[in-house]
This record gives sequence, C-alpha cells and structure tokens, in this order.
Amino acid sequence: MFLNYENGEIKIVEYIEEASRIIKPPSPEEYPYESYEFANMDEQL
Repeated sequence: MFLNYENGEIKIVEYIEEASRIIKPPSPEEYPYESYEFANMDEQL
C-alpha cells in the first residue's frame, strides 16, 4: 500500500496511476529492507 497526499488529504491506496504507468508496491522478496506489516486496515490508522 502507499500513502497518497492529494487535495489536502492523506489516503491509503493499493497503486498509483500515472499517465503512462501504474506503480505497484514490490513483493516482500524485493524489498531492500524489512517491510512494515499490519494485521488489518484499522491498525494502520
């Protein structure tokens, strides 16, 4: 997931869509560091 700041609001999004590409988070094996993990969406807020 990504944190996206737009129009004065912060939202949690699964991907970011740009004009020529869609950006998705890497799989856990591709992270150069240990990723943050949450049990559910409520725990993130």
